[in-house]
Amino acid sequence: MAEGKRKSKIIYVLLCVVTMLFVSACEFSVSEEDSDVVKIYYPDSDYEELEFEYWNNGNNPESLIQALNGKAQSAGLRSISNLGVKIDSIKIDENVVSVYFSESYRTLAPADRIIVNASVVKTLTQAEGIEGVRVYAGGSLYTDASGSPLPVLTNDSFLFEDKPGETKYIQMCIYYADETGAFLKPVIRDIAYQSGKSPEQLALEQLFADPGSSGLHSAVPADTKLNSVKVSDGVCYVDMSREFLNPAGNCLPEVSVYSVVDTLVEINGIRRVQILIDGSEVNMKDNVDISGRLSRNLDLLEE
Repeated sequence: MAEGKRKSKIIYVLLCVVTMLFVSACEFSVSEEDSDVVKIYYPDSDYEELEFEYWNNGNNPESLIQALNGKAQSAGLRSISNLGVKIDSIKIDENVVSVYFSESYRTLAPADRIIVNASVVKTLTQAEGIEGVRVYAGGSLYTDASGSPLPVLTNDSFLFEDKPGETKYIQMCIYYADETGAFLKPVIRDIAYQSGKSPEQLALEQLFADPGSSGLHSAVPADTKLNSVKVSDGVCYVDMSREFLNPAGNCLPEVSVYSVVDTLVEINGIRRVQILIDGSEVNMKDNVDISGRLSRNLDLLEE
């Protein structure tokens, strides 16, 4: 393993899958112009960012998988095996690598699964001719929360640090109410964005708006305003106006609450959500306890 690493801040959003990656520049000791030297992307100790080490023991997919299944040499970095996951095998079909994870991949927390995907995609797409990764777990295609197979993941699935004023597009998973108002339905949205907005802001703007799809509704009560949103130590603090406490059409109150929570925990680094109303903690929305920090709830998914 050649010495040197570069830090890559990751802020991933997924559908249940899709990822956003921010890369920063640092000094390094190995020339990137050496075609035999590639980068192996590993999670940091908090599994919230990616960092890389240089690898000069082969740049084909098989060699890169060997590195990903191995251990990082730098202190503070983790391999995917630290999460109890390994890559059992791969198959290459033209420009796509099918990656067969162990069955334990299915039990990963959403944020951990996202950073594993990012680690693998960022590493494998350096191999000549490889443009994307298809994800399998335990021998079968991995499906998202809605039961659909994940799309092929490419570097376009990642959100790179963008230039000021430049418009880009990213996919995010937004949880809307179904037509009965009793269930949530995850929907992937292609979102145009410019620099200066956090992924939490992008997701909430989509959630607050009319989805524009038949049979779907925003579960956020009308006229609700987003006062602020910030993330600290894995918790997303969402401060909304008092209108959020009102009924949202025919939506059950728990559907309104968990449309916000489930959408936000799809973002890498967010594990729980604290809802504030005009800057203060509130105990209840109708009969739903919204005090404290709320975790993902998939019991409300449309069957």
